[in-house]
Amino acid sequence: MKFRFTNGNKSIILSLTTNSYKKLFMSGRIAIFLLGTMLTLFSKQVFSMELIANKRNKSDEITLNLARAIFSGRMKYWPDGTPIRVVMLDKRSAEHKLFCKEVLDIFPRQLQRSWDMIVFSGYGEGPYIAKSLQEMQQVVSKTTGAIGYISEISEKMEVQIVNIK
Repeated sequence: MKFRFTNGNKSIILSLTTNSYKKLFMSGRIAIFLLGTMLTLFSKQVFSMELIANKRNKSDEITLNLARAIFSGRMKYWPDGTPIRVVMLDKRSAEHKLFCKEVLDIFPRQLQRSWDMIVFSGYGEGPYIAKSLQEMQQVVSKTTGAIGYISEISEKMEVQIVNIK
């Protein structure tokens, strides 16, 4: 039995004899093996979320703790005094969940709980919820002090990448 996995110029051909296939299948390891192989091939495309900010923002590098503080609403102003406007996708979107887990290293529910406390206590207003990654990029490019996240940046948009150090 042969399996072929292809991603652009990457290709893996897995050849299993009938006996080894039966051993893997019977032990339940084939699914884990195949999933691991596919994740290895496609991980760069899946896990490539970037922080973006408005071009007028002077901060092009922030710490992980600062990113968490910004996206949870605890930090309200950039170091130069400009108000921060957080732009996020809906909490149920796959991209938002991926951003929370892979970039901020927190669960989406933790982020939502933080915003709920801010909004319902009257301490502040919630983030702008974009309907798509394209809308997020447009809002960030047009709003002074805005920060968001995206997987692919369009050359036309006036945003800058913010690195996490």
